[in-house]
Amino acid sequence: MNLLFVDDDQNYRELVREVLSLQGHVVHTAADGAEAYQMLQKDTIQIVVSDIRMPRLNGMELHRLIRFSEGHRTTPFVYISGYLDYRLRKVIENPTIDFFMNENEPRSFLVSLVEDIED
Repeated sequence: MNLLFVDDDQNYRELVREVLSLQGHVVHTAADGAEAYQMLQKDTIQIVVSDIRMPRLNGMELHRLIRFSEGHRTTPFVYISGYLDYRLRKVIENPTIDFFMNENEPRSFLVSLVEDIED
């Protein structure tokens, strides 16, 4: 699975990249939504996992851009955050391709979620 992990915390990005890479996934990383959106234009990405609160372009703005993008409208998107944002309920338009994971969940939960999406 080719996935993109977006988070402004470099240590967390590297941890998640390592965990998912050990499961056989190809993991691209970006520090914010703007960088992630540029990467989506160049790479074939099958799942986007993104933090919500980031500088320049946050996770909700990235999600909106992806849903209006011709090539990525149906790309599964996982919000990952330590904050439960009430606005999140509004942006999860399609529960078959939009998901939420609390950042404090064990990493094994993210691995399972990615594998479930893959199937």
